Amino acid sequence: MGINLKNVVVSAAVGAVVSGLLTTNLNAITATATYGSTAKPATSSTTSSTVMGTIPNTASTTASTTLVYTNLDAWLDHLAEKESNNRERIKVLDVNGRYSYGCLQFQMATFKAYSTRYGLVDATTVTSWEELLYSCSLQKKVAKHMILEKNSNWRHWGYTVLRKGVGLPPLEEKVIEQVAIAQ
Repeated sequence: MGINLKNVVVSAAVGAVVSGLLTTNLNAITATATYGSTAKPATSSTTSSTVMGTIPNTASTTASTTLVYTNLDAWLDHLAEKESNNRERIKVLDVNGRYSYGCLQFQMATFKAYSTRYGLVDATTVTSWEELLYSCSLQKKVAKHMILEKNSNWRHWGYTVLRKGVGLPPLEEKVIEQVAIAQ
């Protein structure tokens, strides 16, 4: 099952990149420039020090680390694909006149509120909220906490969930795959 799931994820990612070249964000008025490639932005020591905690659902032992991929992680990956074609460095002017950023198209106020609420970011040490906001992995951590806290938080992505075929998030988080990585 693990290899087939990986093949599906890779195929979906490639398809999203290829088809995403011509798609538009129907939830936005205008799209501003996409910044750079889909590669993660370089982080300085001050930026990386603002992100606290560890990746959710990881367990550590002395010899290896086990990464856990859940149905909620899969849902968030699908959401990111539909929101932004899984692009980190994208900034879009939304219908409410505010910018949405990154792979899950968080707006600044929402990202600040939830990332600090869950202790994922220390607001007193952030030097650039906008740069931090472009981190897709951090956006997915914040979104995962939001959904786990209150399943109806999917409404932050209501148009995409209801109109672009993402569907509602799972009510219960279940493990899909576990991968042990030797250290």
